[in-house]
Amino acid sequence: RLLEFLHEHVDYRLILISASAGYGKTTLLVDFAHDTDIPLCWYSLGPMDNDPRIFVEHFIATIARHFPGFGERSRTILRNIERFDHQGMYSLVTALVNEMYEAIPEYFIVVLDDYHCVEGSPAINDFLSALLEHMPENCHIIVSSRTVPGGLPLVRLTARRQMVGLGVNELRFTGEEIQALIKQNYGLDMPLDKAKALAEQSEGWITGILL
Repeated sequence: RLLEFLHEHVDYRLILISASAGYGKTTLLVDFAHDTDIPLCWYSLGPMDNDPRIFVEHFIATIARHFPGFGERSRTILRNIERFDHQGMYSLVTALVNEMYEAIPEYFIVVLDDYHCVEGSPAINDFLSALLEHMPENCHIIVSSRTVPGGLPLVRLTARRQMVGLGVNELRFTGEEIQALIKQNYGLDMPLDKAKALAEQSEGWITGILL
Protein backbone atom coordinates (compact mmCIF):
# COMPACT_ATOMS: atom_id res chain seq x y z
CA ARG A 1 0.00 0.00 0.00
CA LEU A 2 2.70 2.51 0.99
CA LEU A 3 5.11 1.42 -1.72
CA GLU A 4 2.38 2.00 -4.29
CA PHE A 5 1.88 5.50 -2.89
CA LEU A 6 5.58 6.30 -3.30
CA HIS A 7 5.68 4.95 -6.85
CA GLU A 8 2.56 6.91 -7.80
CA HIS A 9 3.88 10.20 -6.39
CA VAL A 10 7.60 9.93 -7.07
CA ASP A 11 7.37 12.66 -9.73
CA TYR A 12 6.52 15.23 -7.03
CA ARG A 13 9.30 17.59 -6.05
CA LEU A 14 9.08 16.62 -2.37
CA ILE A 15 7.62 13.65 -0.50
CA LEU A 16 7.52 14.12 3.27
CA ILE A 17 7.21 11.08 5.55
CA SER A 18 6.56 12.26 9.09
CA ALA A 19 5.82 10.18 12.19
CA SER A 20 7.32 9.45 15.59
CA ALA A 21 9.87 6.69 16.12
CA GLY A 22 8.86 3.11 15.42
CA TYR A 23 6.33 3.63 12.64
CA GLY A 24 8.57 2.10 9.96
CA LYS A 25 9.65 5.21 8.03
CA THR A 26 13.17 4.02 7.30
CA THR A 27 12.03 0.45 6.64
CA LEU A 28 9.55 1.74 4.07
CA LEU A 29 12.26 3.76 2.32
CA VAL A 30 14.67 0.80 2.31
CA ASP A 31 11.95 -1.31 0.67
CA PHE A 32 11.32 1.47 -1.84
CA ALA A 33 15.04 1.71 -2.64
CA HIS A 34 15.02 -2.00 -3.54
CA ASP A 35 11.76 -1.66 -5.47
CA THR A 36 12.56 1.25 -7.78
CA ASP A 37 14.75 1.48 -10.87
CA ILE A 38 15.33 5.21 -10.33
CA PRO A 39 18.81 6.03 -8.92
CA LEU A 40 18.34 6.71 -5.21
CA CYS A 41 20.90 8.77 -3.27
CA TRP A 42 20.61 8.06 0.47
CA TYR A 43 21.75 10.43 3.22
CA SER A 44 21.22 9.22 6.81
CA LEU A 45 21.38 12.26 9.07
CA GLY A 46 22.70 12.49 12.60
CA PRO A 47 23.52 15.21 15.17
CA MET A 48 26.91 15.91 13.54
CA ASP A 49 25.18 16.90 10.30
CA ASN A 50 23.62 19.93 12.02
CA ASP A 51 26.56 22.02 10.77
CA PRO A 52 25.49 23.46 7.37
CA ARG A 53 28.96 23.01 5.87
CA ILE A 54 29.02 19.34 6.81
CA PHE A 55 25.43 18.88 5.63
CA VAL A 56 26.05 20.36 2.19
CA GLU A 57 29.35 18.48 1.79
CA HIS A 58 27.62 15.18 2.56
CA PHE A 59 24.63 16.12 0.40
CA ILE A 60 26.94 16.61 -2.58
CA ALA A 61 28.83 13.39 -1.82
CA THR A 62 25.56 11.44 -1.60
CA ILE A 63 24.68 12.41 -5.18
CA ALA A 64 28.27 12.04 -6.45
CA ARG A 65 28.32 8.37 -5.40
CA HIS A 66 25.78 7.69 -8.15
CA PHE A 67 26.96 10.39 -10.56
CA PRO A 68 30.77 10.73 -10.34
CA GLY A 69 30.84 13.73 -12.69
CA PHE A 70 28.80 15.77 -10.23
CA GLY A 71 29.92 18.06 -7.44
CA GLU A 72 33.35 19.54 -8.09
CA ARG A 73 32.12 23.04 -8.91
CA SER A 74 29.71 23.03 -6.00
CA ARG A 75 32.45 21.89 -3.62
CA THR A 76 34.63 24.79 -4.78
CA ILE A 77 31.85 27.25 -4.01
CA LEU A 78 31.27 25.57 -0.64
CA ARG A 79 34.96 25.83 0.31
CA ASN A 80 34.98 29.57 -0.47
CA ILE A 81 31.84 30.42 1.52
CA GLU A 82 32.69 32.22 4.75
CA ARG A 83 29.12 32.82 5.93
CA PHE A 84 25.92 30.98 5.09
CA ASP A 85 24.00 34.18 4.48
CA HIS A 86 21.58 34.87 1.61
CA GLN A 87 24.32 35.67 -0.91
CA GLY A 88 26.45 32.64 -0.06
CA MET A 89 23.43 30.32 -0.10
CA TYR A 90 22.29 31.67 -3.47
CA SER A 91 25.72 31.05 -5.03
CA LEU A 92 25.85 27.54 -3.62
CA VAL A 93 22.35 26.52 -4.71
CA THR A 94 22.93 28.04 -8.17
CA ALA A 95 26.09 25.96 -8.61
CA LEU A 96 24.33 22.80 -7.43
CA VAL A 97 21.37 23.30 -9.75
CA ASN A 98 23.60 24.06 -12.74
CA GLU A 99 25.64 20.92 -12.08
CA MET A 100 22.47 18.86 -11.84
CA TYR A 101 21.41 20.15 -15.25
CA GLU A 102 24.80 19.46 -16.80
CA ALA A 103 25.97 16.23 -15.11
CA ILE A 104 22.78 14.27 -14.42
CA PRO A 105 20.64 13.48 -17.47
CA GLU A 106 18.23 11.05 -15.75
CA TYR A 107 15.65 11.10 -12.99
CA PHE A 108 17.07 10.61 -9.51
CA ILE A 109 15.89 10.73 -5.90
CA VAL A 110 17.64 12.08 -2.82
CA VAL A 111 16.48 10.58 0.50
CA LEU A 112 17.13 12.66 3.62
CA ASP A 113 16.46 10.21 6.45
CA ASP A 114 16.01 11.49 10.03
CA TYR A 115 15.73 15.15 9.01
CA HIS A 116 14.64 16.00 12.57
CA CYS A 117 18.34 15.77 13.50
CA VAL A 118 19.08 18.96 11.50
CA GLU A 119 15.79 20.86 11.27
CA GLY A 120 16.91 23.16 14.09
CA SER A 121 19.48 24.72 11.75
CA PRO A 122 18.05 27.77 9.93
CA ALA A 123 20.89 27.61 7.39
CA ILE A 124 20.12 24.00 6.45
CA ASN A 125 16.41 24.77 6.15
CA ASP A 126 17.22 27.79 3.96
CA PHE A 127 19.49 25.67 1.77
CA LEU A 128 16.91 22.93 1.26
CA SER A 129 14.11 25.47 0.73
CA ALA A 130 16.11 27.25 -1.98
CA LEU A 131 17.00 23.95 -3.62
CA LEU A 132 13.38 22.80 -3.63
CA GLU A 133 12.45 26.10 -5.28
CA HIS A 134 14.99 25.91 -8.10
CA MET A 135 16.08 22.29 -8.64
CA PRO A 136 15.53 20.71 -12.07
CA GLU A 137 12.56 18.48 -12.86
CA ASN A 138 14.65 15.30 -12.83
CA CYS A 139 15.53 15.75 -9.13
CA HIS A 140 13.14 14.57 -6.42
CA ILE A 141 13.62 14.67 -2.66
CA ILE A 142 12.12 12.42 0.02
CA VAL A 143 12.38 13.72 3.58
CA SER A 144 11.81 11.36 6.51
CA SER A 145 11.42 12.99 9.92
CA ARG A 146 9.94 12.41 13.36
CA THR A 147 8.45 15.91 13.14
CA VAL A 148 6.99 18.11 10.42
CA PRO A 149 9.89 20.43 9.48
CA GLY A 150 8.69 23.94 10.23
CA GLY A 151 11.55 25.60 8.34
CA LEU A 152 10.58 24.27 4.91
CA PRO A 153 8.05 25.91 2.54
CA LEU A 154 5.56 23.06 2.86
CA VAL A 155 2.41 25.15 2.41
CA ARG A 156 3.73 26.77 -0.76
CA LEU A 157 4.87 23.46 -2.24
CA THR A 158 1.53 21.83 -1.41
CA ALA A 159 -0.39 24.71 -2.99
CA ARG A 160 1.67 24.27 -6.16
CA ARG A 161 1.04 20.51 -6.10
CA GLN A 162 4.76 19.89 -5.81
CA MET A 163 4.61 18.03 -2.49
CA VAL A 164 2.74 15.11 -0.93
CA GLY A 165 3.12 13.43 2.43
CA LEU A 166 2.64 10.35 4.54
CA GLY A 167 1.85 10.70 8.23
CA VAL A 168 0.93 8.54 11.18
CA ASN A 169 -2.55 7.81 9.82
CA GLU A 170 -1.09 6.30 6.64
CA LEU A 171 1.79 4.48 8.37
CA ARG A 172 -0.44 2.72 10.92
CA PHE A 173 -0.89 -1.01 10.32
CA THR A 174 -4.49 -2.06 9.69
CA GLY A 175 -6.08 -5.18 11.16
CA GLU A 176 -5.71 -6.98 7.84
CA GLU A 177 -2.05 -6.02 7.62
CA ILE A 178 -1.38 -7.21 11.17
CA GLN A 179 -3.14 -10.48 10.36
CA ALA A 180 -0.95 -10.95 7.27
CA LEU A 181 2.21 -10.04 9.21
CA ILE A 182 1.51 -12.54 12.00
CA LYS A 183 0.89 -15.24 9.39
CA GLN A 184 4.05 -14.38 7.46
CA ASN A 185 6.43 -14.03 10.42
CA TYR A 186 5.09 -16.60 12.87
CA GLY A 187 2.86 -18.94 10.85
CA LEU A 188 -0.10 -18.14 13.10
CA ASP A 189 -3.68 -17.54 12.01
CA MET A 190 -4.93 -14.60 14.04
CA PRO A 191 -8.70 -14.01 13.77
CA LEU A 192 -9.46 -10.74 12.03
CA ASP A 193 -11.46 -9.37 14.95
CA LYS A 194 -8.47 -9.86 17.25
CA ALA A 195 -6.13 -8.30 14.67
CA LYS A 196 -8.43 -5.27 14.42
CA ALA A 197 -8.56 -5.02 18.21
CA LEU A 198 -4.74 -5.09 18.32
CA ALA A 199 -4.60 -2.38 15.65
CA GLU A 200 -6.93 -0.22 17.74
CA GLN A 201 -5.10 -0.82 21.03
CA SER A 202 -1.68 -0.13 19.51
CA GLU A 203 -2.89 2.64 17.18
CA GLY A 204 -1.20 0.67 14.41
CA TRP A 205 2.27 1.32 15.87
CA ILE A 206 4.27 -1.48 14.27
CA THR A 207 7.10 -1.50 16.83
CA GLY A 208 4.59 -1.90 19.66
CA ILE A 209 2.75 -4.63 17.74
CA LEU A 210 5.97 -6.61 17.22
CA LEU A 211 6.97 -6.21 20.86
